[in-house]
Amino acid sequence: MLVIAEEAFRDNSLSSISLPNSLSTLGLRAFVSNNLGSIDIPDSVTTIAVQVFTGNNISSFTLPSGLSHIPAAMFGSNALTSLTLPAGIASIGPQALPRTT
Repeated sequence: MLVIAEEAFRDNSLSSISLPNSLSTLGLRAFVSNNLGSIDIPDSVTTIAVQVFTGNNISSFTLPSGLSHIPAAMFGSNALTSLTLPAGIASIGPQALPRTT
């Protein structure tokens, strides 16, 4: 089980990142305030904490098939135009898409 810790890449001006297939968890605000335009989350990810991608430039996103919950403020302040949800989504947290243009 591989975890990306809370705020691990916060405010780093990242424009891209490659995540391993062994990844299971993205911690709180792990990628907040970067310049990510897109990101591929492996299907092995089953847990995503709140505000993981807030403050980026993500335009399209496909959620991993193992995910059942979209956390609060996951995509706040992005340029999201396309979001693909897996069949198993059971709940969506409050303000999952705030200030998304």
